[in-house]
Amino acid sequence: MVSNERRAHPQPKGLGHLVALLLGRRVAVHGRSMEPTLLPGERVLVNRRAYRHAGPARGEVVLALDPRDGKTEWVKRVAALPGDSVRHSSEGLWVNDAQVLAFGATALDSPPSPRSVRLGPDEYFLVGDAAESHPAASTDSRETGPVPRRSIRGRVWLVYWPPQRTRRVD
Repeated sequence: MVSNERRAHPQPKGLGHLVALLLGRRVAVHGRSMEPTLLPGERVLVNRRAYRHAGPARGEVVLALDPRDGKTEWVKRVAALPGDSVRHSSEGLWVNDAQVLAFGATALDSPPSPRSVRLGPDEYFLVGDAAESHPAASTDSRETGPVPRRSIRGRVWLVYWPPQRTRRVD
């Protein structure tokens, strides 16, 4: 996903890094919805305190609860923020009239009817990174609708397993 508006949240360093490793939430990646950023079987650390004072920024990868059941956890990328206008169809995703995803030759199994929504003051639109290349590979806000801020559990910031693929998540 292309992001033209990013706000960097401070990442832990030094002693803060050690504390984040010890207190951060560990999550295993299942499924292919975040490829190529995250692969099945990788394990990530989630900073549960990242959004205590401000909400997620566009482009950040977050751990959130599926709005359909409030229990299933997702790892998705923030595509749109509170107040944004979102439109999506089988051809792509537009945020504030700017196309942010173009769905290529690989169409959705059952393309959704074009839908538009203006996000409320506490709503986010989350999309899997695989949505552009394989739109049907990700169940996300295109199918379930916006995600309330209270359902966002933290920012995914580090892949720690397997060791040879350790890296920061951007």
